[in-house]
Amino acid sequence: MPLSRGVAVVLLSRVFRTFPLGIIGVLLPVYLASMGASIFVGLFFSLSAASTLAALGLLSFVGHKVNVRNVLIFQILLLTTSLCIMAASPITSLFLLAAAISVTNWAPGGGSGSGGGAYNTAVTVLLSQQSGPDSRTLALSLSSVIGALSFSGGSLLLSFAAVPLSKMVISPVSAANLSLSSPSTLFAISAIFQLSAAVVLLGVKGDRPMRPAPPDESYPAASSFGMVVRQAHMFVIAEFVNGLGSGLFTQLVPLWFFVRFGISLAAVGAIFASVGIIAALMVLVSPRLESAFGSTNSIFMARGGSAVLLLFTAFAPSLPLALAPYLLYAILVRLAVPIQQSFVFSKVDRAEWTRAANQVAMANGVGAAIGPLVGAFLLLDVNPALPFAFAFPLILLSALVYKRSSFTPRPSSDIKRQK
Repeated sequence: MPLSRGVAVVLLSRVFRTFPLGIIGVLLPVYLASMGASIFVGLFFSLSAASTLAALGLLSFVGHKVNVRNVLIFQILLLTTSLCIMAASPITSLFLLAAAISVTNWAPGGGSGSGGGAYNTAVTVLLSQQSGPDSRTLALSLSSVIGALSFSGGSLLLSFAAVPLSKMVISPVSAANLSLSSPSTLFAISAIFQLSAAVVLLGVKGDRPMRPAPPDESYPAASSFGMVVRQAHMFVIAEFVNGLGSGLFTQLVPLWFFVRFGISLAAVGAIFASVGIIAALMVLVSPRLESAFGSTNSIFMARGGSAVLLLFTAFAPSLPLALAPYLLYAILVRLAVPIQQSFVFSKVDRAEWTRAANQVAMANGVGAAIGPLVGAFLLLDVNPALPFAFAFPLILLSALVYKRSSFTPRPSSDIKRQK
């Protein structure tokens, strides 16, 4: 079934949204380290995660009452304002303000998708609204592929633009070493791209809130996501623990490569361009993995395997030996994302999709808001390997807890009879 015009417009908007994040996501942690101590770096990313968490919380309560397109435009305008603030002046207090209103995940090719958090959640809902049952899977898959590829394009552009950084070292990082006129140029260009993404979204017609569907007594899922959470509290715990573990290093990985091996920012950009391309390809493999092993087994294997690979990455003696396990880690993380999304939607009534997607992300986001403060301190002030080493048991624990969180919710009629 062909995709609707609304889906095409949303996908085009995602290109404008994600491409500049391929530049900023790689550049930002290194640039922040040049501006201040580890506490500043960690606080910036923690505030960004907290702003995303706040947006998720708001969307979980009002997402079924407001136009999702308008929510997306508002989020993009907040990020545009954040980038304009960072372009204006390299003052630490202004950067912290920018982080607090950014409503985004700066992780390069982040596991949940480029841009992450509340943005990805709203895009998922909007694409579901703009596509029919026969084309919904295709629309969501294309969104993930386009997000990953456009992020890779931005990272690749940075790798070409940053060639003069080949001798740049972290102690201290000099902002004067950055190519182009200054990092503020990149922030300003990124803001223009974000504004373009918002303008493109205005072309989406007929967007609407996710209104409650008529009750269906035969639907094999709980009638409220709150009931699902009460039945599967271990699943929520798993998401919190996973967010805490990944928050220790995810947004700091470009800085880790920079500190650990002293490579150029150009090389770091090329690394994450490769990660984005791999992430795009993995979308095609996830359905087969889920079909072969089932949802919870697939997520357990992907998360457990990724935790082990983090240890190999952390203590690798050379760059090639670190790259191999990290790329495998990126593959496994990306494999689990669509399977998890599908699993949650399969357990929740269609009327609760917006709340479900947001509350799952919130469980992860609480941990992700704590992790960067600890991770930046460990990376810059103690030992570069420690963020990965500390993340290993947490992500492994999340895989084990997730394995035990498998459940089959009771039909709505059974729940109602017990009230």
